[in-house]
Amino acid sequence: MQLKFVLSCVVNGCLLFFAQASVASPLNDQCALPAGLRDEISRKYPGTRVVSIDDLSEYERKLFRKHHHSQCPGLVKVNFYGDGRPTWERCLRHRV
Repeated sequence: MQLKFVLSCVVNGCLLFFAQASVASPLNDQCALPAGLRDEISRKYPGTRVVSIDDLSEYERKLFRKHHHSQCPGLVKVNFYGDGRPTWERCLRHRV
């Protein structure tokens, strides 16, 4: 139960702070990680996946789509350091 609460906090934090930037890819691939990053994440965090729109409740989906349209709630690419190189922020959850 405590894990769900922590995961919920992480997801909500990502939604509030990092979901403003868009990931430039088709709707079906919004939550797809680049190949190298996907491999590294799967090695470091086995059994996890990026949070998708399907992981949100109906109310959260409507709210997220209202403000962020077709973006992925668990993945965003930003220029965090200002050097022009992308920085990826991601929210992961264990597969169930």
